Amino acid sequence: EGFFGGGRAAGSAVGVYYNDFNGINGFKADDLWGAYASLNFGKWNALANYEKINNDVTNDPEVWIGKLTYGSADSDARGSWDAWVEYINSDKGALLGGATNSWRDDSVLDNVKSWGVGIDYTLAKNVILTAAQTFGTQTKHGNAADPDEFTDVEINFLF
Repeated sequence: EGFFGGGRAAGSAVGVYYNDFNGINGFKADDLWGAYASLNFGKWNALANYEKINNDVTNDPEVWIGKLTYGSADSDARGSWDAWVEYINSDKGALLGGATNSWRDDSVLDNVKSWGVGIDYTLAKNVILTAAQTFGTQTKHGNAADPDEFTDVEINFLF
């Protein structure tokens, strides 16, 4: 992982990651690798992330995630906010049963192409309200009907 940028690009980063799962009984992946870039342009941030799982069970699934954010909801700064749009293109099984750090329900994470929009607003120190909505969600592989769109409103308390 590398951080770079000064001035308006401060806090930009790029990185690669790898995890070897061999030897874990019952786990459906041999290894996972990925790469990401998070680039800051003043109040704007562009994030791109790619992951691929290598396994013997299915075709090696991939996921692409892109997110463009304006502003910054800082958990220490009451009244701070951001707004964002994201895109996900995920093969079946690419997220190993879900992503615990996503606002999305598993039904709009696995085997989909989907857009999402949202806002984050800091209500008080360490209290952030998030509201988000998917749109344009389509099943990627198979004959299953497209998933219902998903709306999420949550309050996160940070300790």
